[in-house]
Amino acid sequence: MPTNPSATGPHASPRPWLAAYPPQIDPSPQIAHSSIVAAWRARVASNPGGAAVRYFDGSLSAAELDAHASALAVEFQHRGIRAGDRVGVYLQNVPHYPLCLLAIWMAGAIAVPLNPMYRGHELRRLADDAEISGIVATRGSVANVRDALAGGTVGWLLSASPRDFQARDDPRMFGGAEDPLASPDGDLRAILAGRAGQRPEPVVTSLDDPAFLTYTSGTTGPPKGAINTHRNYLHSVLNYSRWLPIQPGDVVFAIAPLFHITGLSLNAGIALLNDATLSMSGRFEPSVVLDAFQEHGVTTTVGSITAFSAFFRVPSAGREHFATARLLYSGGAPIPPATIEAFRSRFGVYLHNIWGMTETTGGGIAVPPGATAPVDARSGSLSVGVPMQNADVWVIDATGAQQPPGVEGELVFRAPQVVPGYWRNPEATAHTLPGGDLRTGDVAVMDSDGWIYLVDRIKDQINTSGFKVWPREVEDVLYEHPAVFEAAVVGLPDEYRGEMVAAYVSLREGASASEKELSEFARQRLAAYKSPRRVVILPTLPKTATGKIQRAVLRQQGLSAACADKAGTRHGGGDGESGNVLRDRPVVAVGDLIRSPLGQCRVRGDPSADLMRATSVVGNVGVGPAIQFLERAAGDQVQERAIPGGAQRAAAARPRGERDPLGNGTGVLALSLFLRKRAARDEALGDRWRRGLQAWYGRVMRQPARADQQDPLVTTGKELADGATELACPRQWPQRGCGRVDEDRDH
Repeated sequence: MPTNPSATGPHASPRPWLAAYPPQIDPSPQIAHSSIVAAWRARVASNPGGAAVRYFDGSLSAAELDAHASALAVEFQHRGIRAGDRVGVYLQNVPHYPLCLLAIWMAGAIAVPLNPMYRGHELRRLADDAEISGIVATRGSVANVRDALAGGTVGWLLSASPRDFQARDDPRMFGGAEDPLASPDGDLRAILAGRAGQRPEPVVTSLDDPAFLTYTSGTTGPPKGAINTHRNYLHSVLNYSRWLPIQPGDVVFAIAPLFHITGLSLNAGIALLNDATLSMSGRFEPSVVLDAFQEHGVTTTVGSITAFSAFFRVPSAGREHFATARLLYSGGAPIPPATIEAFRSRFGVYLHNIWGMTETTGGGIAVPPGATAPVDARSGSLSVGVPMQNADVWVIDATGAQQPPGVEGELVFRAPQVVPGYWRNPEATAHTLPGGDLRTGDVAVMDSDGWIYLVDRIKDQINTSGFKVWPREVEDVLYEHPAVFEAAVVGLPDEYRGEMVAAYVSLREGASASEKELSEFARQRLAAYKSPRRVVILPTLPKTATGKIQRAVLRQQGLSAACADKAGTRHGGGDGESGNVLRDRPVVAVGDLIRSPLGQCRVRGDPSADLMRATSVVGNVGVGPAIQFLERAAGDQVQERAIPGGAQRAAAARPRGERDPLGNGTGVLALSLFLRKRAARDEALGDRWRRGLQAWYGRVMRQPARADQQDPLVTTGKELADGATELACPRQWPQRGCGRVDEDRDH
């Protein structure tokens, strides 16, 4: 790592961005501790009585949190955890989370943050890859987690109640239900009481030992476990702490999930390793978060723009909720200038941009505190900032040659917080981190002053009639329309142009706009080839657990609709109209329900294309012809007699007088006949399919799920889409990623 602040990139050219730093920012800070635990203990010694965590009406001092973490570390060691073992954390943003992290590191082990929304196979895949020894999970999820991980490496499962460490029991978060039963393997409440006052056996940890494995999801292959070392984490926390800077008594709100690198480093890390307080309120609920901002006196946080945008939909939200906020940063995706101004106008606080990835262990590029990000005159894009301390950043072309200022190319990042590689995946390491330099996959422009503008992800570029279109440029224009709340632009296949520009938007509450109006709005502000040929208005756009809009999901929704259009079978809801299949009804055609997992119709000869076309028409043509399609597409010899009276039973399940949005259920019945054969080969996936069925009944049929319902007559939802991905895709079409969503850029 170069230490000369005047050098950058492979050719030691100047670092012009240093001129944008405020005087208090040291461009090359150096870490002072040998491990995260050593840094934590220094914080405790400096102010043991200072509040380390606030959770609703509860509070833990640094000394109390340290004592709890020590007791849990003893329990881990008693259960056989040794240096280098992996321990999973399957929790929401509750005080047990930092407690578990500290205990894992005190035992010399490696933390594996697990998304608490993962179920079944997706959870099992990560646990097996990391060879997790034990997991701490939320009460209520224990049984499902145990079933999903049975027969794997996980030897024990401890539970934790989100009601611990507070007494308010806010009904918006906890309702009136009793606490679910504790895990038979042990519950943290009892463990902390039983081992109070005990200290773990000392463990020697080096800076280059892994601190945690953070799994990213790519467009191909299984998730990759980024190896975030103690050195990576301490550098990331130090840089951002000095960047703000964090001051004694600051209150940092955990608005990002703590299973995500933003939450781990830029929320929890800067609070725990400084004399500051980590404010928490469980899973994200906008009104609850706003109350915590006021009650706890939050001074700073970093979160996705989706989280900040959610505050617009709380009628009572206003400037008083942000009265103590000194600095707010947002990432996950570049922020449109119009959104920045709307937030400042309503809440009185400027949102600073920040960029980073799992592989950078947090932030890497940010707008300096107090500065206003410039807007690129050509594209109208808001800068994500300048490189942060100790970073070398440059832009390269397709051959790897460094680009001059103002020329777009792939962003390359080098800094001491960049991970050394991926867990047991040398191929991915060599591809993404050649020579230790991080190839980000982001297309960017750096101006002569060092400000960086993200153009887009390389894979998201649209090629229409030979012209290149970056989705972000079109999205930024759509965000200027006063009715647009969210926007995402993708490329869809077009026989004439190769690809067409398609836009998906959701509207602000109380606002109205038509697809035609939005299309014309964009056409007046963009070149003709950049203007969306299709605009679709949705109630909300699909997002990852961390709030990033999933373009890949929208792209494949559009592919499904395009397949139906091409086949001449697009279903208008059974009453003759040609309405918007993705907006006007909750469910319209089976092909739209399962969308991403079952392929792209433009791939000639792909059996998934036949299946997609079949499921687009079965709601109209009936079970018999649909089964013939399915037999031809998949080779499964299913028979209509396999479920006698299935269509009649589906109709009987509906409330009286309600139209079946799937054409008497025949479409889903036919698809179920096909997929049930696959599900029978994998019990966990079969369970996921049935859980999705239960969710469908409650959401679409507007009635409670029947506990005795076994046949998957009707199926939809994320659970089912994920199940279909695993059932129908990976073995046949792994080279195309089969519907997996890219989440590599984390904030």
